[in-house]
Amino acid sequence: MATTLRILLIVSALMVTAFVARRIRKGQFSVGDSLFWLILSFSILLSAIFPGVPIALSQMLGITSPSNFVFLVVIALLLIREFTLQMSLSQLRSKLTTLVQEMALDEHGPEGR
Repeated sequence: MATTLRILLIVSALMVTAFVARRIRKGQFSVGDSLFWLILSFSILLSAIFPGVPIALSQMLGITSPSNFVFLVVIALLLIREFTLQMSLSQLRSKLTTLVQEMALDEHGPEGR
């Protein structure tokens, strides 16, 4: 893995960690939600520090370049995260619709004031 890529991964991981930590301190991000980003940042940092792991995994999977493997894994993880967020958003929309309907029924009652 190229030294430039390793430096870029280390800097990126540290920037993500600092950004998440700042958002947690400001109360804009819950610790539970930030766990994904911290784990992702930590794994990127480990792959930059120990380049033998992505090199070996990319060779096992038949991926030409270890950098392509790292980017593939990051993209896959972000797609999984996006899917879970969309599921949560869909559930929240459904609950909001139900809540609004229940509030409207409570406000106007069965007699339709």
